[in-house]
Parts: sequence; structure tokens; C-alpha cells
Amino acid sequence: MTTPTKNTKEIKMNTPTPFSRERKKLDNFLLEVEMYQMMNNRIYDTDQKKIIFTLFIKDGVAEMWKQHTAENATFRTWEEFKDTLKRSFTPADMTVKQLCMNLHFFCGLVSAMNIILGYYNLIILLELMV
Repeated sequence: MTTPTKNTKEIKMNTPTPFSRERKKLDNFLLEVEMYQMMNNRIYDTDQKKIIFTLFIKDGVAEMWKQHTAENATFRTWEEFKDTLKRSFTPADMTVKQLCMNLHFFCGLVSAMNIILGYYNLIILLELMV
């Protein structure tokens, strides 16, 4: 582990694109995160720093996952964190998207989105409790 000094500065480059919840974009998100952290390995030199950095670059539904994770989960390693993230955003997202489209057709967009987000958030919370 490298001890940061006052002169340790982050290398300026684009930060990873925020991850919302689309599983197909998760692998690319993690690749961007790891490349960014490798370029700044003097700063992100522990698993804890890597995890915290990653938690700060999510948005949308993933924001709720971040809040729940920060309050309830403890990760020993970066690999354990990545595995949990991947399990939480499985291809079930596609099913949710299809279900939302069907509900939109029958119920209208606003009510369909509220129903889907409620169920989706419940699924995330239940998976994290296991």
C-alpha cells in the first residue's frame, strides 16, 4: 500500500460513465472504473478506497442500491464487491423492462413505472439480505 502524500494528485481524465442499472452496461462500467483506478493507483491503493469510489459514480435505481449497500453491507475485498454488484444487476433487468412496456400499454406510463420501480427496489433489497 502506498501512503498518499500532499503531492499525490489524481491524474485528470474522464471519470467512468455513471452506472444506472442496465446489466448490459455493467461490465463496461467496471472496466472504466478499473482503468481509472489503475491510472490513479497511488490514491486507490486499497479495496476499501476502490469500493467507495465506485459507489459514488452510480445514479438512478443504482443509487438506491448504493444507499442500502452503504448501510447494510460489508465487503472484505474489491472482488467480493464486484461479484455482489453483478449479482444484484442480473439479466432480470430485461424482464423488468419488458414488463414495464407491457404495463405501460395497459396502465399508462406513470403508474407502470411506479409499480415496476417498487418491485425492482424490493427485489434488490431482498437479494442483498441473502
